[in-house]
Amino acid sequence: IMKSYKIKFPHGIMFHHFHGKNHPIAQGTIGEETLSDIIEFIGIENILNANEWAHKFQNHTLKSNQVCLTFDDALKSQVDIALPKLRSNGLTGFFFIYSSIFEGVKEKLEIYRYFRTTQFSSINDFYEDFFNYLKKSPISNKIQNKLKNFNSTEYLKNFTFYSKSDKKFRYIRDQILKEEEYFMIMDTLIQESKINLEKIYKNLWISEKDLKKINKEGHVIGLHSYSHPTNFSALSYKNQNEEYIKNKKHLEKITPEIFTMSHPANSYNLDTLKILKNLGITMGFRADMNPIKSNLEIPRQDHSIITNML
Repeated sequence: IMKSYKIKFPHGIMFHHFHGKNHPIAQGTIGEETLSDIIEFIGIENILNANEWAHKFQNHTLKSNQVCLTFDDALKSQVDIALPKLRSNGLTGFFFIYSSIFEGVKEKLEIYRYFRTTQFSSINDFYEDFFNYLKKSPISNKIQNKLKNFNSTEYLKNFTFYSKSDKKFRYIRDQILKEEEYFMIMDTLIQESKINLEKIYKNLWISEKDLKKINKEGHVIGLHSYSHPTNFSALSYKNQNEEYIKNKKHLEKITPEIFTMSHPANSYNLDTLKILKNLGITMGFRADMNPIKSNLEIPRQDHSIITNML
């Protein structure tokens, strides 16, 4: 790799899904080789281990070229694909975990993502089905009226890797539909597809055993809410507080020192920041590269941006 990653200020690199072993290639996934390329491109000398990065951040001694690696959503593919790669490079990262999945809840967010990215020949085929279903639904007029306010250039403008259809889908999901309406639509599409959900559940999320292993290997575990709502900032203060208290209680069984977090779907407000401070959280990560506003709003670069630079 000839080029190098230009680092203007300290930040995190954000990862989600990986492919390889039992994990299929899908929109947004990367394989082991790409992870190696990213590490080489950034320069291993610029990547600090999670605890060291946190220590320097809190002591204001980070240099502008120093980054850390972060992994959101408690995904099995991270343990199967990324963890061995980190181990072989002597690196540790931050793992931001939501807890409901450890308590028997099959979180729909991840199931729906798996469905739309693996059961269609392309993501656009899924969008076509989804938008067509909406056209025939009783709430079609409501959606069309609200879409008049949709501006694909402005909406999620920091997420340059999203296509116009990606943004339209997310706008409908997060800004127009009620949660139960979205669930009903997706559950119907899944039912019609006859996909085997039980098989999928086993492959999506890490287990409590995996979580202990992540902790034992020196990675830093942090909060990511209890149930990962996609529009967290729309929740009341009480509900936000509950989300993080339950999340923290669960993770403290694994490691008593929970001091960090990342905002699910980059969604938060002043209530969220107040709640996190009250819970003793001293470091929080965003999901974009806007300059740092507070110690609970640290920027992160999505791996897909870096992949496009390779």
